[in-house]
Amino acid sequence: MFEVDSDGELTSVPCRYTAGQETRGVILIEEPGGSKATAVRTILREVKFLALNPETGEPRYLEIQVPSPATLKSVGLAILAALGVEHIASSAKVWEIWEAVKQRLRAAGIIVLWSDEAHDLIMARSANETESSLRMIKSLMQGDNAVIPILSGTRRLAEVAAFDPQVSRRFTKIVPSNLQYGMDEAGLISLVEYFSEEAAVILPFLMGSSRRIHAAVFSFIAGVTPPMPMLG
Repeated sequence: MFEVDSDGELTSVPCRYTAGQETRGVILIEEPGGSKATAVRTILREVKFLALNPETGEPRYLEIQVPSPATLKSVGLAILAALGVEHIASSAKVWEIWEAVKQRLRAAGIIVLWSDEAHDLIMARSANETESSLRMIKSLMQGDNAVIPILSGTRRLAEVAAFDPQVSRRFTKIVPSNLQYGMDEAGLISLVEYFSEEAAVILPFLMGSSRRIHAAVFSFIAGVTPPMPMLG
């Protein structure tokens, strides 16, 4: 999603597509309890150029939780609130709110906008509200100060293509796979060993990896990416 410099290092400049006119985004789909929010938050905090903008002293990313019910106005207000703008006139029109959103994102130097619980966009009061919100997200991916949107939510998010195929094709979809018996025991043991070493805990033995996969409801709980083969 970001350009690299002459040394192959990532920069804070978003990649541009469609003749350099727009960015691309990410949709992370996982059921409740899968720690998708923890995974996204950890990555954003660990990427140095996102965690801190030297010009503002603040992160280059912004996190919001999509309100329910999600309307074009309520989503815009949620973004403004996350940017520290609390007092918006009740008479403010939707287009005025979103113009303020774009101005504030630009002033704050935000390049990644993460919307958690984004399935509520699909569960808006009407299809028109959903389509309007998705089109507005697409507009944030265009122009000189385009941002990279991240949408995380449940499998309902997969329906975004049904509402706006043009928005859908601009996103990379990530659906974490489940842990599998017979395939992930070794990785799971390595994970336990890694955390044990980090915590200076000596385990006399490791057992029951299959039971742990079952107890985790086949889900890998994200949070730290240890130096070992990736689990499913």
